[in-house]
Amino acid sequence: MDISYADWGTVEPLPIEDKVEVIANLPRKVTSETRLWLARTQEKPIPPSAWSQIRDPGLDASAKNRYVDSYFTVCVFELRQARTLSIPSGQSREKVVEVSHKSAVRSSYSTKLLIENVVEGGLSGGGKLNFNLKEQLTTSYSIETLTEYSQESSDLERVTVTYQSSTEDRTVQWWDLVKVIGLYRRSTEGTVSLVGLEDYLAKMVAVTYTNNGIMSADGSAQLSVA
Repeated sequence: MDISYADWGTVEPLPIEDKVEVIANLPRKVTSETRLWLARTQEKPIPPSAWSQIRDPGLDASAKNRYVDSYFTVCVFELRQARTLSIPSGQSREKVVEVSHKSAVRSSYSTKLLIENVVEGGLSGGGKLNFNLKEQLTTSYSIETLTEYSQESSDLERVTVTYQSSTEDRTVQWWDLVKVIGLYRRSTEGTVSLVGLEDYLAKMVAVTYTNNGIMSADGSAQLSVA
């Protein structure tokens, strides 16, 4: 099932995990699917004292107090196919290939929704910096910066490929392991709406397939928010 981050009803049913075993969730055979959603974390509430750090269009402090029940964030673990390379039987490969890492959020959503544009790092709680929302996001979800994926909508990485000749056809697929942070508002009526969103490239894994399935996987076996 495809996930729309703007539709909480498609995000909420995902399995709830703080970490995922990436290798175990990789497709067992070559697939044309380009995106796979693995799990999401528990909702992490944002204290009302930090609501002033959220730029929520049309809602000033007074309106937030009247119409907002809560703000919360979640992290979704996602796999995205970045590149496919076919190696026919009897052939070897030794070359440098370019793998494109594409930010699905930056290419599909308005820049107004990017976390970096929605979340302020200002003071809260009567002028005391007792809760910095930007720091909370980077710490809670192990994100180095709020612009970690790439400065643009995509980035190229050059990868050296070395495969000896084999009697079997092989296909190499590179997968991006991505964390997607969503910031949501739950109204006093129970409606959940997307306020901010950003995706972060955590790792890349290269998977080699034969006609019988996975031959090898080169990359981290685990992705977590810890």
